[in-house]
Amino acid sequence: MELDVLRKKRIRMLLLNLGYFLVLLVLGIFLFLTGAGRWIYLPAAAAIVFYILLVRPVKKNYENDLRTAILQHSVLDRLQEAAYGRKEGVPASYLTEAGFINAVDPKSFLSREHITGNAGGLRVEMADVVFPFREGGYNKMFNGCLIHIVNPGADYPELMVRGGDFSALSPGREKKLIEKLGSYIPGSLSLHRAGDTLDVLLRGRFIGFPINPLGEVRESTLKSDPLPEFQTALELARLKAHS
Repeated sequence: MELDVLRKKRIRMLLLNLGYFLVLLVLGIFLFLTGAGRWIYLPAAAAIVFYILLVRPVKKNYENDLRTAILQHSVLDRLQEAAYGRKEGVPASYLTEAGFINAVDPKSFLSREHITGNAGGLRVEMADVVFPFREGGYNKMFNGCLIHIVNPGADYPELMVRGGDFSALSPGREKKLIEKLGSYIPGSLSLHRAGDTLDVLLRGRFIGFPINPLGEVRESTLKSDPLPEFQTALELARLKAHS
């Protein structure tokens, strides 16, 4: 049923885009054959309005619906009382308190695709984040995802990992989990753990991941996991948590 609904939305979106393309083609041929001059501006403006008011919103809604369906079968399925807000985000203070960056200018910090929920007593919050930072003497922009997990009453030994550098970790289950966290996108992982909180910062990983509107919607599409690191982060949060 869910697949059928998504497939129908995709077909509608493709037909609208095809109709828009045909309108542009007809306008181009008309202009070429008749030299309509300034009179072409009126139908051209109508075509632009048609795209802005109908074609683009239908495409955007389809992409959002498909993305939400994929998240429902992966990230959100691992949470109880899950909530997902596309226009909301995490506060910049999570990044500074974790020591990932020293300070953030509110004007240059952006966070969207906010997910909250509980996972077996763990309080989970995550979102995409964008912010400037210094690396190797250069100003750069970070684009990725922050996973913020709180285990009430826990007392984690403090731990910091930056840029996927695991050299300071002691051998054992903890190191294996952290290496697994960083293995999906090598060099992307930064991690901080202290008190009752675990923060996982993933460069190049997004909750608002791009959708290919031309791609067919299959059962395997819904079963794909856009954030495989999340399950490993939950396992790590449950490790060495001394109440």
